[in-house]
Amino acid sequence: MTENTAPEQPSVVSPPPKAAAARTASSWPGWLGLLLAITLAAAGGFAYQHLAARLSLQDQKTRETAQSLQLQWQNAQARQQQQLEALRSDFAAARDEQKKLADTLSHLLSEQTRHSEGWVLREVHYLLTVAAQRLLLERDVPTALAALDAADNRLAAQGNPEFIPLRRRIIADRNALQAVKTPDVAGMALTLADWIERVENLPLKDGSRESDASAPPPPAPPQGWREVLLGMWRDLVKLVDVKDMTVPDDVIFDPGKRYLLQQTLRLELASARLQVLRFDTANLRATLTHIERLLNRYYDTQSSDVAALLKTTGEMRGAELTPALPSLDQSLAAVQSLLDRGGNPVLPPAADNTSTATP
Repeated sequence: MTENTAPEQPSVVSPPPKAAAARTASSWPGWLGLLLAITLAAAGGFAYQHLAARLSLQDQKTRETAQSLQLQWQNAQARQQQQLEALRSDFAAARDEQKKLADTLSHLLSEQTRHSEGWVLREVHYLLTVAAQRLLLERDVPTALAALDAADNRLAAQGNPEFIPLRRRIIADRNALQAVKTPDVAGMALTLADWIERVENLPLKDGSRESDASAPPPPAPPQGWREVLLGMWRDLVKLVDVKDMTVPDDVIFDPGKRYLLQQTLRLELASARLQVLRFDTANLRATLTHIERLLNRYYDTQSSDVAALLKTTGEMRGAELTPALPSLDQSLAAVQSLLDRGGNPVLPPAADNTSTATP
C-alpha cells in the first residue's frame, strides 16, 4: 500500500525583515503607474466606446435626416412637377382662349372697319351729290367747296390707302372750283336795289334837281323908282326858263314825262336786278346798255350820283354771271365704284374738268 506523502516544498529562505521592506517600498510606484495606466486605458476605452456610440448614433441620425430631406425634396420636386404640368396645361388653355379672343376681336374689328368705311363712303357720296346739286341748280360755289372739304376730311380720317385715288379726284375738283372767279351776285343785287331807291335824286340835264342852297339870295327891297324898274326886269327874266336844247324830247318841260322817265329808269334797274338773280348775263348786259343810254341822254353826267351809277353799270356789264364750273361727275363715279365693287375705282382721265351747265 502506497503511502500518501506530501510533495516536498522547496525551501524558501526568508529574507531579512529590512531587506523585504526595502523591496516593497521600491516596487510600490511601479504598481501605481501600472494601475494608473490600466485605469487610463480602461477610461480611454470606455470613452472611445462612448464616443463611438455617440458618433454612430449621430451618423444614424444624420443618415435619417438626409433620407428625410431627400424624401421631402423628392416629394417637393414631384409636387413642383405636377404644378408645372398644371401651369403648362393652364397656359396652353389660356393661350388657346387668347387666340380665340384675338381671332374674334380681329373679326369684329374688320367687320367694324368695313362697316365704318362703308358709312364713310356713303357720307362722301352724299356730300358730293350736295355739292353737284348746288353747283347745277344755284351755282353756289362756297357751299360746294365746303361739301368737298368735308368729304376729303372724312376720307383722310380713315387713313385707308385705297381712298387715295378718290381723294386725288376730290382735291382736283376742289382746286378747279377755287380757281373759278364767281361774281358777287348778292352784292350786285343789293347795289341795284339801292339805286332804285335813289332814282328821284338823280339830276336831269336842266339842273332841276339842284339844291335850293345854290340859288341866289333874294334881292333887297327896292329903293326908289330905279330899283322898282330893276325889280320888274328881274321878274320878267324869271318868266323865261332857258333849257338845254340838245335834248331832243320835251321830257324836261313836262313834269308828267319826267315822272315817266324816272319810272322807266327804275323799272330798268329792277329788271337788271332780276337778271342778276337769274344769272342771265346776256339780258343783263342789254338792260345795262339801255340804262346807260337813258342816263347819257336825259341826266346830268357831270353829277357825282349819275357818274357813280354809270361806273356801277359799266362794272356790272363786264361781269360774267355764269362762269364755267367744274363737273363732279368723275368724283361721283369713283365713289359709286367703291360702293359697288369694294375696290379701287377706275378713274377716267382728268383732261376735261369743266362744264358750262346753266341752271
